[in-house]
Amino acid sequence: MTRPTGTVVLIAALILSALLAPLAAADPVPGTRGGDSWDPGGFEANLLLEYTPSEPKDRDTVTVRIEALNDTAIIDAVLDLQVNGAYQGGISFFPAREDLTAATAVIPGHPRGARITFNVTAWDARYVRLTSQDISYVVQGSGLGWRYETFQENVLVNVSERRPEPWEPVQVTITGTDGVVLTSGILWIVYELPDRGNSSGAIPFRTLNASALVADIPGYPLGTRVEYWIHVSDADNVTMESPIYAYGVTLRAFDYPREPFPVAWDFAGPAAALVILPLLLLQLWRRRRREGAS
Repeated sequence: MTRPTGTVVLIAALILSALLAPLAAADPVPGTRGGDSWDPGGFEANLLLEYTPSEPKDRDTVTVRIEALNDTAIIDAVLDLQVNGAYQGGISFFPAREDLTAATAVIPGHPRGARITFNVTAWDARYVRLTSQDISYVVQGSGLGWRYETFQENVLVNVSERRPEPWEPVQVTITGTDGVVLTSGILWIVYELPDRGNSSGAIPFRTLNASALVADIPGYPLGTRVEYWIHVSDADNVTMESPIYAYGVTLRAFDYPREPFPVAWDFAGPAAALVILPLLLLQLWRRRRREGAS
């Protein structure tokens, strides 16, 4: 059998190379193609950066996503985080990656009013680094927090009895006004028992329904003076304090308004009228009689 000459082998190799070239140029697995290096123009020219939600509210986590615009492979990426101007460290985008050209990182939730600043640094296959501009946002309230400046404008307070009798408990109910949501509260109490001095305590509120909290002040003996005030938190975990409320434990029968005791004139007035009126009529009759005689 005749062995192929070098010319034949070379021709066969060229033909095979021509046949395989289109296959090598194609992307065999969608989403896994990646070039070696960034294009000129900096971070914004090479990478799309977006974060959601765009207006984070109290305690919301924020997802930051980067994607190469020119299909360059992202070898590594890190998010540098500041909270209210203080550096918090870096957050890696890996292993939470979608493919070679896209990845995500998560910023933890923060309370209302926190200012968050971050930037992203990404590296290509040649380990060339690109860094984004700083991005900032302020964490917003939930929309269910305080709407006004004072406790009385934000919270409606109702009590079951303002003049309780001995050993009668008093239930205190608080409700947010104009859509304010109350999440928790403490009722602080100071009470003075007869001949025993002051004592104090704290009573936690419990949930009554979707918009109200309730706490129960226990009953006390006759003569006890009770003072209490309220600490309550809204949906954004911001606390407000009420003014001081007070009541005394009495026998309710003695608390109602009484009619004033009648004074002497209440009796003397009608009696005097009965005496004076006939005298006036007699004098008028005598005057008319004299006028008729003349």
